[in-house]
Amino acid sequence: MKSSTSSQARVFLLPDGVEHPLFRKSTSGRGSYILCWKDALNELTHRGQHKRIHFKAEVHSLLISQVDHLLRIRILQELELLAERIQNKRQGAGAAPIIRRLTRDEWIALKTVNVLPPDSSSIAVLVVPAVQKSRFDSPSASIAQSQTLDEALAEPSPDSPSSSLPPPNPPSHREHPIATLRPMPNMWSQDPGASPPESSLPASEPSLSPHLIPIYNGISLFPDAAQRATLHARLQDLLHSERDSRWSEGLPQTNSNLERNDRREMKEKTSDAYLIRSDALTLARADTVPFAIACWRLRMWEGEGWRTSTPMGDPNGTVPELREGGWAIESERGAGFLRRVRGRTIPKVARDG
Repeated sequence: MKSSTSSQARVFLLPDGVEHPLFRKSTSGRGSYILCWKDALNELTHRGQHKRIHFKAEVHSLLISQVDHLLRIRILQELELLAERIQNKRQGAGAAPIIRRLTRDEWIALKTVNVLPPDSSSIAVLVVPAVQKSRFDSPSASIAQSQTLDEALAEPSPDSPSSSLPPPNPPSHREHPIATLRPMPNMWSQDPGASPPESSLPASEPSLSPHLIPIYNGISLFPDAAQRATLHARLQDLLHSERDSRWSEGLPQTNSNLERNDRREMKEKTSDAYLIRSDALTLARADTVPFAIACWRLRMWEGEGWRTSTPMGDPNGTVPELREGGWAIESERGAGFLRRVRGRTIPKVARDG
């Protein structure tokens, strides 16, 4: 975009089209697409190839952090829209729940023996503990429209979790990955490690790849405590909407009619893990796929989706070239691919003048 702070025209490379269009429309102008990979953008700017987008294009120091932040804002926006869709269509909550919390036993089984609940509609699990109020100043973060590009350039230190730029002093190191992939229990058998019946697979066909479900670490997904509190609040809103939907259909509630002691006991039996579902029945109520894509996009941006790894729970850790959701780029191939990056972009530059 053209800078308004100087009489001489300046053009900056800025992210565009990352937020949901209902919250912020894309800017018309000159731009290009890049891979959803932080290293690709670093390589693009390091080699000066962003000049191909516009010969005057400049890169401000917070560009990478700005994309980090906007990808997280997109996740919160998708949750907000998902909650609205559930509230507008409450029929079918009993047969097609969109979200539920794993029980404590299910969560222990997931951590210790690598077993997910046998639900073929599961698409993601988010582990998001409640955030203590002392960890952040404001109890909630608004998902209002973010700052204009002029404000983003003029004010590099935002004071709102929903602004175009990241929170002050964002953590620079993650102790845990954003997500790990866990195999879904085999639906042909009660044994999670069982293979499908031999008669169901042609002899000439290779064995089926496991159905891998991403388990998102809420602290790595949202290092900023205020935004993580908003994430937790949005997930709780979805649970409350599901409860209201069940009530409107006359279905029994899980804990509304229990005595106080029984409610406390049931709360102690639930975990901080939220299971997200998607199938033909849930799609008739609300589509959770955009939210799942937003989470996966952030994982890709951080580089986890481009690298090979071994599944959690593998005692030997010797499973090479594990396909992570369809992406299978080995480290050497990935480096070669990165060297060939020529810029298909998230950042976009408006026309000069």
